[in-house]
Amino acid sequence: MARTRGRRGGWLLALASLVLCLGALEAGMRIYFRKQSQHLALVQGDAYYYTELDGERRHIPGRSAQGPHWDGKGLVEYRVNARGFLDDELPEVKPAGERRVLVLGDSVVMAGKIHRKDTFVERLEPALSGALGAPVEAINAGIGDTGLSSAHRVLVEQGFAAKPDLVLLGVYLNDSRPPLGFADEQLLEHPMMRALRTWPLLRRSYLANFTVFKLYQLGVARRGRRASVSQRFAWVDEYRARRWLEDPEALERLVRLARYDWGAAWAPEEMESLLSWIEKIRQACAARKVRFAVMLFPVDVQLAGRAGWKGIGRPQQALRFFLERSGVPFLDFRDPFKGKNVAKLYYDHCHLTPDGHAEAAKALRPFLASLLK
Repeated sequence: MARTRGRRGGWLLALASLVLCLGALEAGMRIYFRKQSQHLALVQGDAYYYTELDGERRHIPGRSAQGPHWDGKGLVEYRVNARGFLDDELPEVKPAGERRVLVLGDSVVMAGKIHRKDTFVERLEPALSGALGAPVEAINAGIGDTGLSSAHRVLVEQGFAAKPDLVLLGVYLNDSRPPLGFADEQLLEHPMMRALRTWPLLRRSYLANFTVFKLYQLGVARRGRRASVSQRFAWVDEYRARRWLEDPEALERLVRLARYDWGAAWAPEEMESLLSWIEKIRQACAARKVRFAVMLFPVDVQLAGRAGWKGIGRPQQALRFFLERSGVPFLDFRDPFKGKNVAKLYYDHCHLTPDGHAEAAKALRPFLASLLK
């Protein structure tokens, strides 16, 4: 009996030592990576953002960079202000009478390949100022290749400090995609890698994410044996074939192939995830008595296709139903874009040209003016 108790005590002591050791490593990782975040950003070779170990992108306050213009003619300059937004510096004290609109979203809102003066966010300032007879500051808080989890984080950690009168959430169809990808997105992925990448508790751990990163590097080095392959862009070849323009079955097949990208919005479980994040953002705004509105950007397939598949507008219908019940103003860009030349609005399947941004600003002017009065 005494020997059994001794063994049990030994196992408990070993377990406690392991927990303490892992806890110490986790604490050390958090301290190190938080202190070295800007250094990590520069290691990645990008001058204005870095990627956290949990996969979330973050802008580097005060940095600037250049990238190619959408048509390959010249360069676009990015300037990140002290608050982490692609905008001018905001005065600490909000000017009397000024209305502020904080625009959250991903690369569609950020508009990284468009000159700032041509983006819909920038165009809103003079348009709304004229409509309201008061100064309006539209703040671009978009971050490329992110989803609604990132939008919520930006709003809570940085956005409310800018004292917005209105938070405008720009939603795209792949915004339920987690920062490290969907759980079943990778083909030929080792079960241990999948657990480290997708379990909620482990995903919040700096130590676990560091382990994922190192194992990923090892997998790349040994690619010939068991390489993971993302299915995110499995839809591209079918999209380029253009059969979806006329064939309803091809259009439905294209949406299925895009399951791990923009086609996620047609999956009920992903729409549920999308709506849950929108609700969290709505609640955060309500708690601070800040008005909240949502706009949804369509994929060009929803505008250019003539195939007549009945399910093509399902994401917009689900979002409209949810927001109407919640009393949240909603703008579906399919309406103002309808009948327009899609090739002039989009330079790829989802990002807007300067003409597209002009149309978006034109539609947003009366929508937002009514909310800011």
